Amino acid sequence: MAKADVIVVGGGVIGASCARALASRGAGVLVLDDGPKPGAATPAAAGMLAPFAEAEPEDAFLGFCVRARDLYSSLALELEEETGADIGLWNEGILQVAFTEEEVAGLKETVAWRRQSGFAVDWISIDELREIAPGIGPDALGAAFAPEDGALDPMALRWALLESAKQRYGASVVKGSAQQIVFDGDHVGGIRTVEGTHEGGAVVITAGSWSGKIRGVPGPLPVEPIRGQIAALDWPASEALPQAEKTADHADANG
Repeated sequence: MAKADVIVVGGGVIGASCARALASRGAGVLVLDDGPKPGAATPAAAGMLAPFAEAEPEDAFLGFCVRARDLYSSLALELEEETGADIGLWNEGILQVAFTEEEVAGLKETVAWRRQSGFAVDWISIDELREIAPGIGPDALGAAFAPEDGALDPMALRWALLESAKQRYGASVVKGSAQQIVFDGDHVGGIRTVEGTHEGGAVVITAGSWSGKIRGVPGPLPVEPIRGQIAALDWPASEALPQAEKTADHADANG
């Protein structure tokens, strides 16, 4: 079986990102990936880079998300240079549309604290909304608009990260399902799979909802899947709306 400095368990976007970062710093990296599963995060993700749809006032997570969103511009260029891959990044803005007076009040309050915090977010009236998204439904009353938000293709990102880690930095990717962390005394010695044991001095667990099933993890991992739905709709052919704006409106409708 393979031997590495670091074994990354899980080959989704998070695992691929960790593998590329570690390999680029000189570590010998092995990614243990058992392939996309029904319910796995990366193939199920909408790819939205919309921190303002995720965080509340005074939430430290917001600053983290905004910084991560902004880093994708340089990462997209790096990955295209290294692999030739287009990860589908656009940043033409995300709309959060209000359909009731209660939603209008809530979104206006949200816009106020975002602006007070120094972020570029605006409330736009129904007339302005129809200019940006002329195909919006008749019940819309207005929207919060984050002009710097956007989206990307999660599966394209995953592929590009893994290709970069392998081709440019020498990481390896093998198929297999992690069963147990193996210890050599007080130190990590590798990962056991059904096929055998991969040796490694460190292990990074990025197996998502399956992380807690790996035996030998030092403490409990209270990670569980959350059910959700995504609806992808074709924009009316008669509407000459830029693709970025179409996607922004669809992404908001998808939630």
